[in-house]
Amino acid sequence: MLAELLDDPSGELALRKLVDRHPRAVIEHALRRTLAVPRSHIKRSRAAYFTALVRALDSHSHSSSSPYDPSSPPAPS
Repeated sequence: MLAELLDDPSGELALRKLVDRHPRAVIEHALRRTLAVPRSHIKRSRAAYFTALVRALDSHSHSSSSPYDPSSPPAPS
């Protein structure tokens, strides 16, 4: 289902692994942000944008001393 939302049916396995490695809150926030971005503003693909955003959000949550704040990290360019 996630692969379909991100227009990448062939990426199902990679997305499943990504979901297994990161907190649910990060995945949900990244998905909401990814789907809110118009396709014309995404350089490669929704799946690539989502993957980069998940990694950035999760990296930020681990490097910060405060609890996860989904509004603070910028979206990947």
